Amino acid sequence: MMRRWKAFGKAVAGLCLAVSVSACANGMDFLADFGARNPASSGLAGDGKSPGSVEGKPSDTAEQPSFVSLYQTSLGPMLYRSGKLYSLTTGVPKEWGPAPRAAMAWSLSMVSAQEGWSVGAEGISHYKNQIWAPVINSSHQLLAPASNQGAAIQLTDVAFADASSGYAVGTHGTVLRYADGEWSRMSDATLKGQHFGTVRLWGASEVWVAGEDVLRFDGTGWESIGLPEAGAAVSGLLLLSDAVWASTGDALWRWDRNSRAWSRPQPDLVKGFVGAPQPVPGTSGTIRGWAMDVGTPGGILYQLDNAGTWTRATVSEPPTVGLDSLVMLDEDTGYALSFDGFALYKVDRGTWSRLSE
Repeated sequence: MMRRWKAFGKAVAGLCLAVSVSACANGMDFLADFGARNPASSGLAGDGKSPGSVEGKPSDTAEQPSFVSLYQTSLGPMLYRSGKLYSLTTGVPKEWGPAPRAAMAWSLSMVSAQEGWSVGAEGISHYKNQIWAPVINSSHQLLAPASNQGAAIQLTDVAFADASSGYAVGTHGTVLRYADGEWSRMSDATLKGQHFGTVRLWGASEVWVAGEDVLRFDGTGWESIGLPEAGAAVSGLLLLSDAVWASTGDALWRWDRNSRAWSRPQPDLVKGFVGAPQPVPGTSGTIRGWAMDVGTPGGILYQLDNAGTWTRATVSEPPTVGLDSLVMLDEDTGYALSFDGFALYKVDRGTWSRLSE
């Protein structure tokens, strides 16, 4: 399944992985090559497969489940399902509140339990006073085709440093900045009209965006860091004090903050198609980051230690379906969706288990 993505080009695959593999497969508007699917209602119970599916992939005629997505937020992992958000901080899905929109959001950034932002195909929504309200829709001048040489813009990721400062990225070189209570589009020649699927913040003023290029904003100007390898889009970033780690799907790359160069320390480590590297929330112990083979049955995980070395983690009770969208709760515990969206899995100290409703 994962090798199918490369047939559409590494650039498109990288943008999908930054958002979620299953998100793209379920009909991202600007990726019409994948076709649209209309999920029908279903729960989390079952074996992670649909009737007539193979290795968890639904057949074209099988009834589709409610589409679900996982988000890494400052409040811990959150799950979207059937128009609602669920918290996963207690180890099982617990209803948190309404979702930003009836369809899933590509990305959430919670400033606090009382305020947050989301981006999706419809634009940008703001959460306050326990209500999600749209603030920028697809026809807004920042996103409308008329303001972008005829190309409709899709926002893919959002990140906030605090209640007054945030960024959103998307297709066609789009980087939006929130400041002084307003959204505006950032303009710079280095943005080049490329598609971006990831935005990450480091400190108060350092902003990184990635997709068909990797760019860094230092608070005054943008610079192009460049791709780790030619033609390979970056599906996600992990920002650390000494380095920035990136996934290009078939490898994990390191950008050293001192030498300012990319290197590929372990070219033979990744066996499948590795998704975006994930930070360890909260106080770091011996593990600084995690990554997972996306779409490969077995729940193959990689862990980054304090010495800057990635190793393949030993897991028991491996899932028989491919997984997607790894999100970590702490150093030992994380969650992932089955590739088809039928099931939610939890890994705890190296053991995978399937969560039922």
